[in-house]
Amino acid sequence: MVHRTISAMFTERVIFTGTQRGLSAALLWSEAGITADQARRDPRHPVLEERHLAVWERVIDATRDRAVCLEYARNTTIDGYGVIGLACKTAPSVAGALELLARSVHAYASGVEIEVRTSGDGLVLAMSSLAPPGVGRNCQIESGLAEVWSAIRAIAAIDADDARAAPVRVTFAHEAPDEARTAAQFGRFFSAPLVFRSRDSSLVLPESLLARPLLRADAALHAFLTQTLASLRPVQLDSDDERGDRERVRAAVLERLPQPPRAGVVARALGLSVRSLQRRLFEQGCTFDDVVGEARREVADAMLANPDITVAEVAAATGFSEPSAFSRAYKRWTTRSPRAGIVQPRR
Repeated sequence: MVHRTISAMFTERVIFTGTQRGLSAALLWSEAGITADQARRDPRHPVLEERHLAVWERVIDATRDRAVCLEYARNTTIDGYGVIGLACKTAPSVAGALELLARSVHAYASGVEIEVRTSGDGLVLAMSSLAPPGVGRNCQIESGLAEVWSAIRAIAAIDADDARAAPVRVTFAHEAPDEARTAAQFGRFFSAPLVFRSRDSSLVLPESLLARPLLRADAALHAFLTQTLASLRPVQLDSDDERGDRERVRAAVLERLPQPPRAGVVARALGLSVRSLQRRLFEQGCTFDDVVGEARREVADAMLANPDITVAEVAAATGFSEPSAFSRAYKRWTTRSPRAGIVQPRR
């Protein structure tokens, strides 16, 4: 039997939102079936989908307010998605970012589908869940669409009062909230008409928004990250084929940035003990730290090619707590400072 899972980062955000409403964090983590420490160490630690939805149900049962789905979206930033988030931020346009998101969603939630298609009104981003009907699934969809809209507004610098960029409409396949006040909050959040009991759950975005350039659009960095995304999938090392071990470890490290890479987290993700992971890499002439350095340097070099990106931003994206720590590491990798690696804009 295949169990659908969702990354712990999403469950952690639901729990944080619940605690803002006065719920017990310990109770919610118990419902999730993992610990806060596990989620902190590995944002992609798998949580059973039914446990994640049970956390949502617990929050709604306690608050009696589906507007917490909007609070969840406000507590989320695209930077929390690591490499995929950065790839979306550096896409050439809103449409490019959404198409990338649709291709990448399974790396984070195996039971969620995102489809991007065109219609007479513009572009439709439809989100669906394989979970059984219920409050938890409804919240998963409502918070997911709200999260996507928040990310679009952030990366495209859309003002709250920019009616031309607002969705044409937002649809939900399930029923409307019982409280008219809650439905009104949803309408204000999306700045768009709402349609419940629709054929699907979707954001319908105007054509004028699709080609809008993003604040951090960077063709070279986006191309590098998009190429990297092909390897950012849950994998298990094949004991009969060790030729790809180094590459798979590199992919697992990249997938978890900007979280500081930990051998234990990566080993568990690949179905290995730390000792087995270290042995396999040693047999290929490298260490875990070597692979981590390679992965971090790849991202750093791609980002430093853009003169508009600061060293502090590169440090944060590659998992360093301080720019000074990143600078020391970069000089160790390349024998030069990060500033020396930044391409100066032409005059």
